[in-house]
Amino acid sequence: MRIERPKVSPPEQKARSASASPAAVPDAFVMGRQRRSRGEPSAKSARSGSSGSGAWRRVVGRAGQSVLLLLDGIGRELRSPMALRRYTCIALLGYAVALVATWLLLILSSEDWLPATLLAYGPRFVVLLPALLLLPLGLVFARRSAVVATVAVLWAVHSVMGFRFGWPSATTAAPAEAGVIRMVTLNAQGGAMVTPRIGQLLALSPSVINVQECSETLAAALEARGGYHVVRHRNLCTASQWPIVYSDSMPRAAFERVAQYGYGGTGLVVRHAIAHPTTPFQVVNLHLETPRKGLQRLVGNDGLIPDNGDMSNAMPSQQALDGVDLNAEIRLRESERASVWAARTSDRGPLIVTGDFNQPVESTIYRRYWGAYNNAFESRGFGFGYTKFEGRLLRVRIDHILTLPGTFAVDRVWVAPDVGSDHRPVVADLRFSR
Repeated sequence: MRIERPKVSPPEQKARSASASPAAVPDAFVMGRQRRSRGEPSAKSARSGSSGSGAWRRVVGRAGQSVLLLLDGIGRELRSPMALRRYTCIALLGYAVALVATWLLLILSSEDWLPATLLAYGPRFVVLLPALLLLPLGLVFARRSAVVATVAVLWAVHSVMGFRFGWPSATTAAPAEAGVIRMVTLNAQGGAMVTPRIGQLLALSPSVINVQECSETLAAALEARGGYHVVRHRNLCTASQWPIVYSDSMPRAAFERVAQYGYGGTGLVVRHAIAHPTTPFQVVNLHLETPRKGLQRLVGNDGLIPDNGDMSNAMPSQQALDGVDLNAEIRLRESERASVWAARTSDRGPLIVTGDFNQPVESTIYRRYWGAYNNAFESRGFGFGYTKFEGRLLRVRIDHILTLPGTFAVDRVWVAPDVGSDHRPVVADLRFSR
């Protein structure tokens, strides 16, 4: 006997299945809650994640297409039947490559090869002079190649010239906020011109001042102003709002033995313990050897180009070249010892190292022995930050404020106006990190 099941319409079938398993919907709801509680992405979050990654893929894709179009345009410029366009393209691309090579030369050989040394301590703007001619030519005859050269020039302004893009620095002498140490360092060039203008220096409202080439007169003027504890060691002065409870200097007997030859070895390093009311800290004041003692052997009394125009003896002697190498070796050993000695007591409190390093940050010596420190201007400075001014052309940043990583946060940093020295004061507001 055949039994036929009654036919059920689709709406009735859905209702019957729903009534047959009343826990189906709650179970699914519970499973969804469990999935979200376990951190698994929901369908909505998955869609938003996929849309975000899709947006990135579109951006990367468009950037890739732009690069391909740029390369295709450069290729067409190189194959152009117009000779001026081809030569302009080649010149622009060659200039871009030369800027990268200059940067590599600067960071890898600035203390080992004379041309790199002259670049590191001389006027670097000369590397940008070809851009004054090549970029306008490129805009007329080879625009795609001009784009590459323009990017290279902007990159060189940062990496070769030293322009920094930190957050805008303070430019006024407003008093430091509570809980902030305002650190100032200055090479006073003997102090003869700084002493009459000491009011300008103190108008920066410093918490601690480290002065190099500090005379007895300048030290006395700092102490006479009141409100500062002043300690002078040879030509290094430190003035602090808080008591200086301990001082120590780096042994330098080995350097004194070579200083008599005139190629270096006169650097000084001193450390002070500051009795800050909440967190005692240490300050190192240093004045390291100058490369001038090596480079000046290359020129006579008339400089690189004699006044009479006679270039017959312009080539430096081997003795002069050896003097440059000896000076670089002395400065390397000096920084090696100073960096280790400065950090030797870092377990006794936060450490600040400031002074005239006579080294730009691109120097191979600086990178090797001071690169592990946090440079205040490198992290928060804006602009070139030149601290040494000599003549009309020489501008270089060789005065620094350094801290050990994790000890201080840099709120702001800037180079103050002229106070009577060939160096400019460097000012940094530092806040304890721990």
